[in-house]
Amino acid sequence: MKKKLAFICMITAIFLFATGFRSDEQKVYDNAGLLTEQEAARLQGQCVETAQIKGIDIIIVTENGLRGKSPMDYADDFYDEHAFGYEQEHGTGILLLVDMGNRDWWISTSGEAIRYFPVKRTDKMGENIAAHLSKAEYMEAFETFIAETGNYMGKDPKQDGLAVKLLIFLGIGLVSGAIVTGILYHRQKTPMTVNSRTYMKGRQPNVLQQYDRYIRTTTVSRHIERSSGSSGGSGVHTSSGGHSHGGSGGKF
Repeated sequence: MKKKLAFICMITAIFLFATGFRSDEQKVYDNAGLLTEQEAARLQGQCVETAQIKGIDIIIVTENGLRGKSPMDYADDFYDEHAFGYEQEHGTGILLLVDMGNRDWWISTSGEAIRYFPVKRTDKMGENIAAHLSKAEYMEAFETFIAETGNYMGKDPKQDGLAVKLLIFLGIGLVSGAIVTGILYHRQKTPMTVNSRTYMKGRQPNVLQQYDRYIRTTTVSRHIERSSGSSGGSGVHTSSGGHSHGGSGGKF
């Protein structure tokens, strides 16, 4: 029994050393007092469980004012000061900041999370979270954040909306096919009013001959200027601590 326990402790130590992730580290900082102790403990467990499955550190922070900092700076600095990260300090992780003083939310990403959570995704997550925050549904908002983090982590952002696009194209194809089929069916039902005698007067053909003479085609080429450096925006920036972060924020 002692040998088995020692083996388990050794495996746990190796895991912690290899990943840098500590399941006993605090992940929920409810400084604004929005949660009960039981709710905070439940969220703590969800953050740790999702982190171990998806390989991303998940942190929730609530405040009543940010002491003069912007939501982005506060969230990034909080992450850096606590050296969060799944595989190492300042590594892969995502932090949700909720400021009740100014009704702001901000999602800060680090490490591999920057790639998996571009602005388009953090904006979408923020919209869903803010919908609960605006109705004082704080537990639901934080559970939504954890669930969507687990859903997006590891999935290529380029795949977002792919299923919807395929359904749209399929629908367009079906509608187009139905229209063409209807036209052909209608033509088959229409009685023919033209026969071999229609364009004949006696034995002489009475068909008007018409010729199209090709002259030339003129093609005009024009160079279109494109603005340099333009992009959809990745949200990637450097914090005051010198670490790279991504993310976005908004109001609720």
